[in-house]
Amino acid sequence: MKTPIPNVHFPMIESGRIQIRGDRGKIKLPIKNILFLESEINYTIIYTTDGKKYLSAYTLGIYETLLTSKAEFVRTHRDTLVNMNHAETVEMHEDRRGMIKLNTGKQIQVSRRKIRMVIERNNELMRA
Repeated sequence: MKTPIPNVHFPMIESGRIQIRGDRGKIKLPIKNILFLESEINYTIIYTTDGKKYLSAYTLGIYETLLTSKAEFVRTHRDTLVNMNHAETVEMHEDRRGMIKLNTGKQIQVSRRKIRMVIERNNELMRA
């Protein structure tokens, strides 16, 4: 099933894969294999479970529009979007900042503004 967004050229989602246009041409990545996405000015770096990273010509905002409709992706900071299916732990520190530890060992900061929402979303996924 495709997810078209009218009047704008967006990456397409089809059969659990997202087609990206990046430094290696067009690639179809399984969404479940995406660990997190990180903003790099007007580009996005996509990190995957196989240890690879892909530079995409789309902004993080475009990926947020597409992937947060899938409950497992959350914006944790102004420059990061995380696939919560790969989150091992979510913690809030005394200063109210948060930290997500991924199943790869990578730690991702969560802003003070977003930590409660991230914890709630993580709890929802744990119950499902």
